[in-house]
Amino acid sequence: MPQKGGAFWEPLRPAQLDQLYRELGASEETLRRDVAAIRQWMALQPHLPQLDGTGLDVDHWLRMYLLRCKNSIERTKESLDVLLSGRSTIPEFFRQRDPTAPDVQGSFDTTLIATMPRLTPDGYRVHYYAYPTADAKGFQVEALFRRALMMGEILMRDDLPAGEIIVVDLANGNASRFRDFTLAMSLFSKFVRAGLKMYPLRLKHFYLINLPPFLNAIMTLLGTVMREKLYSRIIVDPTGCNELKKNIPAECIPEDYGGEGPSLREGNGLWRSLLVENRDWFLAQESIRTDESKRVGTSSFMDEISCPGSFRTLAVD
Repeated sequence: MPQKGGAFWEPLRPAQLDQLYRELGASEETLRRDVAAIRQWMALQPHLPQLDGTGLDVDHWLRMYLLRCKNSIERTKESLDVLLSGRSTIPEFFRQRDPTAPDVQGSFDTTLIATMPRLTPDGYRVHYYAYPTADAKGFQVEALFRRALMMGEILMRDDLPAGEIIVVDLANGNASRFRDFTLAMSLFSKFVRAGLKMYPLRLKHFYLINLPPFLNAIMTLLGTVMREKLYSRIIVDPTGCNELKKNIPAECIPEDYGGEGPSLREGNGLWRSLLVENRDWFLAQESIRTDESKRVGTSSFMDEISCPGSFRTLAVD
């Protein structure tokens, strides 16, 4: 069996889980009922794959999806359809998802992504993104996106926080890296918009720290793919991490920033090991996708993001 991320991440305490259920209007009874309803709906969709016998704990997976989709059956159906359709229609993200591939392994060397094992007092999970050095040699945007979506799939399967906080440290985010993103603007837009649809986040805050002089260009880039509701959750600290220390407990801040959490390199190394340990699972998941030739009607969301030059923004609750 593949290693579960939940073995490393603190789960919600019973009182926190009860609070989440109350906020979402969920209970064990309604979750069982709604998972059964989603299963029934999937069985009636000719383009959707059969999930049983594919290495998934299907009921658990659907339950996690339902809760991350704010306990909305319709939203869950839409997100599942986008995920399984994306595996068929976005090959740059969902083909050759081998964590041991040289480009994916290289991504771990050029970009650090760390998830703190402890939750905040409100039950929020905190994720960090940073560059280890200013040297952008070997940095590949597509490999980074493929890796990030694999990580998203593990989080959807194994982790259920009450909300999530993302911290992006651009201390080493030089013009060369920024140019790579702008040259891949269509890919970046597709990654953000499709990724957030496939792997719903209850995003509470988005911190940008240690910003380079071209701050306005970065904010403009984010503004092209974020709706105002999400954009308003961005907290900017251009010169350091003072805002982090005001709002996030020390155990959820890496030691790199004076906190008590694991270092960015430790967290990044854990993700590297976790993805490699799930290699067989990821390779098996590649075949679990839609057969678009059997779809009744069209997928308006997938049609839109597949359209070249489409930068319509994405709403995130």
